[in-house]
Amino acid sequence: SGVAENMKATQREMALKQRELQLAMQIARTREMLGWLGAAWAAVAGVSAISVSQGRGPGPAIALLPLTLVWGYNYDMAYGNKLERITAEAERILENERRALRFCPPDGQLLVSAADYRSMFGPHGFAASRLSRELPRAAGEGQQLQVR
Repeated sequence: SGVAENMKATQREMALKQRELQLAMQIARTREMLGWLGAAWAAVAGVSAISVSQGRGPGPAIALLPLTLVWGYNYDMAYGNKLERITAEAERILENERRALRFCPPDGQLLVSAADYRSMFGPHGFAASRLSRELPRAAGEGQQLQVR
């Protein structure tokens, strides 16, 4: 029993470390993408300025609006609190939208069937299961696991 509990705790810790690593990779990818989006924005702005100065009209400047929106979204993810807002929305969904098959993997995939998923996590899915409430305790309440 002690070995099994130790294995469970180790698996939880590894899963939480993997989650932190994936989030860090997502933020790093977004930060790297900002440079590319900024370069694209600068190129379109330059072409637009040349176009206007030569009397051809501001046509290329139309592309600045979507580029600005995409850049702003990614900046918020990389340096703002977008990830916190996404996490809060995910928690709200898990808490308030527990339909039986909402998070069930689709049939035909090799991981788990819908019936097995319901038997593992109950009729309301993982969010309502005992395991979902135990996972935060694996790292200790309010503690961050260090990724090595």
